[in-house]
Formats: sequence, structure tokens, C-alpha cells
Amino acid sequence: MGGVWAGMLALRPYAVISLGLLILIAIPVMCVPVSVIAFVLERDWMYAAITLFVFAMSSFTIGEAGG
Repeated sequence: MGGVWAGMLALRPYAVISLGLLILIAIPVMCVPVSVIAFVLERDWMYAAITLFVFAMSSFTIGEAGG
């Protein structure tokens, strides 16, 4: 991340592309926790549990892939 920010300050094209890719990756990842919060606020416990399960599985998968 430090290299991306340094590149953005220097207006390097690859840093702009890297930041765009990071944002595109972050959007779906952030949708899951936001969905959990929305389902809990609506007191829709079944969908909150399903979404938590999906979040746990994606976290497990990312953790395994990361090392």
C-alpha cells in the first residue's frame, strides 16, 4: 500500500491502476459485513446467519491462500 500511495503522489500511471484494482477488490469484500449489519438491524436472523457463514468461509479461504 505504501508504494501505491507514493506512486499516487508522484502521479505514476501504474499506481493509479493499482489503486483502482484495490478499490474494485474491496467493494465486494465490504458488501458482506455491511449486509450482516443491515440484516441484524432488520432483525432478519436467518439471512444474518447465512451472511456470517459466507463471511467466515471467505475469511478462511483468504487466510489459507495468504499463507
